[in-house]
Amino acid sequence: MAEGGEQSETVPADGPAADGATADGPVPAEGATQRSGKVVFMEALRVKRNAKIGAAVGLLFAAFVFVSFPGAYAPSRSTAWYVALAFVLMFSMAGLVAFFLTLGRAVRLSRDL
Repeated sequence: MAEGGEQSETVPADGPAADGATADGPVPAEGATQRSGKVVFMEALRVKRNAKIGAAVGLLFAAFVFVSFPGAYAPSRSTAWYVALAFVLMFSMAGLVAFFLTLGRAVRLSRDL
């Protein structure tokens, strides 16, 4: 026991143990990669796929709204304002769709537990 009641961890002077373990745990085999728990979690929820679907839906929806309502915007205003609003609509819709797809996947996975 070290000072203050803490345990001290000593590493042998000759390096890691013969079985390939270190103070941090076993060393992965050469060529093997350790994947983070966050990465595995995001893959299980299919976040990348959901983001792609959300981006496509957002783009199509914003284009539909921008083209469908040509008389809705005043000609006295710059078209750049409406293009900017279309981008906001696109990203908002993309995020919303991706969120609900991921939420649905999380609910389905939680029911399988």
